[in-house]
Amino acid sequence: MKAYRESATIVLVSVALLGSLFERCHAEDPTFGQRTFVGEDFFVGFFPHATAWIGLQRSVDCVTWTDVASIATTNGVTEFVDVDARKSPCGFYRLRNPGLRVEDAQAKWSFRVSGDYRFQLQHIRQPDSPTVLSATVAVSGGQKVVTEAEADGQPLEPAEPSDFPSVEELFATLQQAQQAGCWRVAVTYDAATGYPTWCVIEKVDGPGAKHVDLYRITGLSVTTTGNGS
Repeated sequence: MKAYRESATIVLVSVALLGSLFERCHAEDPTFGQRTFVGEDFFVGFFPHATAWIGLQRSVDCVTWTDVASIATTNGVTEFVDVDARKSPCGFYRLRNPGLRVEDAQAKWSFRVSGDYRFQLQHIRQPDSPTVLSATVAVSGGQKVVTEAEADGQPLEPAEPSDFPSVEELFATLQQAQQAGCWRVAVTYDAATGYPTWCVIEKVDGPGAKHVDLYRITGLSVTTTGNGS
């Protein structure tokens, strides 16, 4: 098995079986680099050859493919760690160009959800301090309210609203990051409603000056649903 190209899709086939890695990248394959297990997770390194969104997909049979993440980067080589890889005894991966754009995910969110919602947000910043921020974010009547904010496990008063984005604000942040040409942006969307469940934005301001923001949304609940309910 080896990487191959078909129409607009860049495809990687890589097999992992019960913790063992099969089929290392061929030397003539310019698209994919290192692939290995990191603890319970599977690390995929690749050369995107694009600054727009690239889709990483996973399959157990090379027939039905599931979106794992959308990735945009100005870096020559990038990577993604698949935390769900061990859920299946084997896995096949491919890159799809073009991938899912932020505006397409946002359109799905806007169609599926209309009304109030709330979720728990974790925001990890590096190298800034505090490192770990968390809070409950609620949007009611178009207004955002941040409660139960903590910084490194300690109550945070007052909370900076920009540190705890709503779903709509996170969409805007992702779009701005890609358009500005960040070193790497990666995002995983909820399959049903399109909101970003996890994303990381890496910026490089100079030699040794990398700034990373990682956001994770959990427990999202919607009070009023729209057309897709």
